[in-house]
Amino acid sequence: MPGGIYETIQKFGRSQLPACHRLLIPSDHVLGSLPENGARGPTAATKDRHRVHVTVNDMRLASDQVRSKTYDPLVLAVTESLFDGKTCRVPFVVGSSLVNAEHGTPRTMRYSDTLVGGPFPYTGRIAVTVILYRLLRDDYARAALSAVQKICSAVGVGGPMSAGLDIANGVLDAVEAALGHKQVQPVLGERLELHGDQLPAASFAVLPNAEQADRLWLDGGMLKKGDTAASAKPPVKTDYLAFSVGVEPTVDLQSLPWFTPLWNRIVRWAGIPNEDARSVMRNYLAALYEEIATSPDVPPDAVDEIYAGWERRAVAVRERAQAIERLDSREAESDPLLTRSRQIRGVS
Repeated sequence: MPGGIYETIQKFGRSQLPACHRLLIPSDHVLGSLPENGARGPTAATKDRHRVHVTVNDMRLASDQVRSKTYDPLVLAVTESLFDGKTCRVPFVVGSSLVNAEHGTPRTMRYSDTLVGGPFPYTGRIAVTVILYRLLRDDYARAALSAVQKICSAVGVGGPMSAGLDIANGVLDAVEAALGHKQVQPVLGERLELHGDQLPAASFAVLPNAEQADRLWLDGGMLKKGDTAASAKPPVKTDYLAFSVGVEPTVDLQSLPWFTPLWNRIVRWAGIPNEDARSVMRNYLAALYEEIATSPDVPPDAVDEIYAGWERRAVAVRERAQAIERLDSREAESDPLLTRSRQIRGVS
């Protein structure tokens, strides 16, 4: 990572920026994190089996007014991981330019549960850096950061990592230049390295003062303090941010650029119920397995399971086509449309 950003990140380890405290939020204090169907995914990522992602859940400045000037919060997140045999650093900026507001950003705008890194295969180690900044409103640095933020959205976040890494270093240079302006002031931050064969999903709070971790709650993307979930309230008059490392149970192959054209060919040939088409379908299925097995976006220990699921779908398409053909055989003599359908599919 070039220049100033890397140096800024290292300062947190050397205590050269304002002191802060990272607290692990108890897992049973993380509320409202289940998907709509209520299903729970894995609670830990297994090396070479699962994918992980990083989310900035909440951020807040103690006050948006400093010496009669108005400031907005901004978070820089940088996720480091081993990807396709190389150490990759993916930046993301969370702030007001995420909102396409015609008449400006509301003064009380909240940013919750913003995906800032991944999902990417867990290879045994990740490092997460999150820095909360104070950004002066109506300053020309804001325009630069707005442009940077839009570019960050294209750098491997929420989609295949392989699609965005080519421009990641250029984005880091742009972030460095924008954040180097004197009106963009670092407030607090954390650099966290996680490693091991198992990586538990976890949520963290970063605060300027020590707190009791068992009084912290993360409720629907909002950091709160209190003895119980019902009585907990958001912290007041303090700077803070909250972030999480989560686990992805599988890979959405449809998000990978090579998948849809290849799958369409498989379905097309699976839908023709003769032996020649079956042979072509098998060849395309072999190509599908090769693509999955060699994709850096797919954890190696998940390849066989993911392929098997799509193979079952292809077989189901072929079986359905054969069932339809049996209908055709009984009715084709009296229905010219069915006869023509069989001719188009190459079925005698």
